[in-house]
Amino acid sequence: MTDHTHPDPASADSVDWEAVARYFAGESSAEEGVVVRRWLDGQTDEARATLTLDRAASSLAFRPPPDLDVEEALMRVRARMDAPTVVPISSRAPAPSRLTGFGQPRNRWNVVGWWSLAAAAVVAAIVVANTRRSGPAVPAGSTAMVAPAIQYMTAAGQRDSIQLPDGSRVVLGPESRLVAVAGYGRGQRTVELHGMAYFDVRHDATKPFLVRDGDATVEDIGTMFTVRDLADGSVRVAVTAGSVRLGTTAVAGAASVVLGAGDRGDLDTAGRTHAYRGGAGDDDLAWTKGRVLFREASFAEVAAELHLWYGVEVRGDATLGGRHLTASFTSEPVDQVLRILALDLGARVERSGDTAIFHATRDRR
Repeated sequence: MTDHTHPDPASADSVDWEAVARYFAGESSAEEGVVVRRWLDGQTDEARATLTLDRAASSLAFRPPPDLDVEEALMRVRARMDAPTVVPISSRAPAPSRLTGFGQPRNRWNVVGWWSLAAAAVVAAIVVANTRRSGPAVPAGSTAMVAPAIQYMTAAGQRDSIQLPDGSRVVLGPESRLVAVAGYGRGQRTVELHGMAYFDVRHDATKPFLVRDGDATVEDIGTMFTVRDLADGSVRVAVTAGSVRLGTTAVAGAASVVLGAGDRGDLDTAGRTHAYRGGAGDDDLAWTKGRVLFREASFAEVAAELHLWYGVEVRGDATLGGRHLTASFTSEPVDQVLRILALDLGARVERSGDTAIFHATRDRR
């Protein structure tokens, strides 16, 4: 899917195995993840076989050699998938079409070819995901020990794609930390988050998936959702698909709220939940695409976001505290971003190393 469009799997007539590989490696965008997930849930022969291979490969006690370049291995698989298929001249079979969607292949004659590439892509993706884990590998179903906690961390400006031991996938935002607690997958699936993350949870009613972020608890009810800490200390949840239950451990007996697809929910610092039906949108997923987005943001919110994405400590005059701005950045260098923000805020900026100080130069009405 090199054009990054996401066709409806019900109407597509071929399978984009490169997109499937990205999904199993935890590298899909939010939109592409929804499309692949829908295809996997469609119970076609290819989808069932792919899920079977994924489960089998995930259960292997495999440790790749330390000198293995997994990214290069996956690139080679993808290159092979893009290469033309060589068919003997004597063959009467029609030439295969380019794989651009998520439906059934047009011609069944090439089933061995597509399955070998699919298997290679999925296995390579699993190797990539496993080598990114910071904790030791533990064979699935092992009774010798309880799986230790696994911790994932990102630095300022860095995002990472993660596959958890049960196959659930996470995009971890900048300056964030995620811990899969000890024993994850054995009766419980609990993770602790500080920062921001996008979750694509493999649902299992017998083992609830729970996110703890400070006093906030977010329980999966079969879904895709984002969780992030806000500058004022509250926690925000936006649901892309399915539903979650948002609650708190800070206030005994506090009521929780169920959020469905398209809903947004906040847990404030007093332990109160607030639901905004239909309030989730593209803005909540902007960070997963590397966009730094300010929409009527306060100076404090701007300062917190710049630290996340650029590692810059931002300070400013007290008069800037009441000013708000709207802006969006994707790949601009930090000095350019600071200049643009200063102009919009009516200020001048001085930068010294990793510190930027804004000084108001005029009233801004």
